[in-house]
Amino acid sequence: MTRPLAVVSDAAGDLGRAITSRFLADGYAVVALERTEKLCAAARTGVSGPFLALAADQTDRAQVEDALTTAVEWGGGPSAVAANAGYAKYGPILTMLANTWNRHIDVNLTGTFYLCQVSAQRIADRRQGGSLTILGSSLALAHSDQVGGYCVSKAALLPLMRTFAAELGDDKIRANAVLPGVVEAEMTRSLLDENGIREDLIDHTPCGRLGTPDDIAEAVAYLASPAASGSPEPLCVSMAGKPSTTNPNGCTRTARTPSSRTGYRGLDIVKLVDSERKRGALDPRRSSPNRKVQELCSSEY
Repeated sequence: MTRPLAVVSDAAGDLGRAITSRFLADGYAVVALERTEKLCAAARTGVSGPFLALAADQTDRAQVEDALTTAVEWGGGPSAVAANAGYAKYGPILTMLANTWNRHIDVNLTGTFYLCQVSAQRIADRRQGGSLTILGSSLALAHSDQVGGYCVSKAALLPLMRTFAAELGDDKIRANAVLPGVVEAEMTRSLLDENGIREDLIDHTPCGRLGTPDDIAEAVAYLASPAASGSPEPLCVSMAGKPSTTNPNGCTRTARTPSSRTGYRGLDIVKLVDSERKRGALDPRRSSPNRKVQELCSSEY
């Protein structure tokens, strides 16, 4: 295949579909990784262009290796990787079960490590360079009650990104991160439609609107493109409601792409939770919060 190859995890969700569509529009062939065959079928729906969906749970290294081997056989070694899959479950840190904590770490941190490391090995084999883009979260930089496992596991992706960037430079492999905030998507729609929620979020967003999956896909496409290769340092593209004025995550550089706005993702609910608290619907010590907030925060790739 003459097209460059992109690998996208969680391609059946709104964000994954937008990233997939953008890569296809930019001339890539795309391999999508999903946990199950059912999700692979959903990822294939409506896709036009060279596209292969493979069932692989990123928490299982052997499955990731098998999927990347198949990807190489189908389309050659990857040129771009979008590590998009994630997990969040709502609940207070005081009573969080061990398996809930471990699931956050397994999916968000260890699974992302597996995908990026195995993909980077395939990129290095081609000796033509490439890029890794990790979909993090605005909650890597700011805490929100009741989603502590998500905040911690997403924050850990930043030193992981810096490690890949520092150690893989000799192989011409770049590593960057996108840190989205709240987005207009299917999984957030019911909550955003609640009286006052959308308006409150927009009121705290400088550009006067919420983000879309296409906003995030545009940032991912930029970071995968030659246009981003001139930076000698890894980029943390912050796409929450407010631009970063400090650098608490230790990233060498925090930047916005020319078209960056407030962004994804549905799991990143710092402002949503704040809105519910203002409305009296959420007490950080309660175990039974607003039902729609809980549904939003109990999601998996």
